[in-house]
Amino acid sequence: TRERYGSVQRSYIITTDDNVLSPHLQATIIEHNPPNHVYTLPKSDHSAFFSQPTALAELLISIAKK
Repeated sequence: TRERYGSVQRSYIITTDDNVLSPHLQATIIEHNPPNHVYTLPKSDHSAFFSQPTALAELLISIAKK
């Protein structure tokens, strides 16, 4: 709901080799709807779970532990 929007922390993972969401578009998304944390996943494409599965899993685990 509008009243509760933002009550859960959000993170954004920048995928550096994304051919769907350009770096500029990812920056615009972050700017217009700022998350609490921004992370960068090097050498990852739009489907980071395929291009960098281990790195993504490690990053998600570290985010979950915060």
